[in-house]
Amino acid sequence: MLPLLEKILLVKKPTAGLPGSLLDEYGGLAREAGFLVEPIEKGLLLSGKTVKLAICVEFGSRWDFFNTLTLLRQKGADIKIVVTSSNSRSMPMETTYTVLKKKLHETVRWVLLDIEGKKRPMFLNFSAQDLGYPPFSGGDFRGATPTPSQDAQQARSQPEKKPASPGSAGESPSGDLRAARIRGGAQRESRGAQAPARRVRRNEAGQELRKTKNYGLQPVDAPARRKKIYGKPRRKRK
Repeated sequence: MLPLLEKILLVKKPTAGLPGSLLDEYGGLAREAGFLVEPIEKGLLLSGKTVKLAICVEFGSRWDFFNTLTLLRQKGADIKIVVTSSNSRSMPMETTYTVLKKKLHETVRWVLLDIEGKKRPMFLNFSAQDLGYPPFSGGDFRGATPTPSQDAQQARSQPEKKPASPGSAGESPSGDLRAARIRGGAQRESRGAQAPARRVRRNEAGQELRKTKNYGLQPVDAPARRKKIYGKPRRKRK
């Protein structure tokens, strides 16, 4: 990665004087690196021997964000940086990234930076050589966390472990199956022994009672009773 870009990404939010104090700090870093600093609207144009950077600080409304993006698109810079704040709800970084990639179809390298430090920098059109590791949306250059594609490559590179065959331990498959059945039967017997006894309710005559839907507790041997229907029966139509 470009050393100046690394230093810009490491700058913390000033306590006062935004955005002027922040631009002054960016300009000082660029001059130390041998870049020519030119002021532009809401930002700076940093011209080096082989690369040119354009950086803007935007904390305004959604309309201001679109004006800033239009301004940066007109600048012939190799890397364009938008510094914003995650506390501003007008234009989130994710929305800006989507607009640049899918609406404007930008091919130039862009960096979206949250000065609050709550969100990771977002890189657009950066290659692996630019960042030092495979780029991904929302990635942080300070901690090269593996991407899902890297995890898949590592899994493919490792030899696949084959499951041990049933007879590899010196036992036949039929012997393993027999032992499993014996263990299962023993477990069922132990569960049956531990099950609590069913509570039986009896009346004064010693008859076992059961709970019915309409008549409450009734003797088990008692004949089923039909629910009495009140009112006059319906006449059948002739």
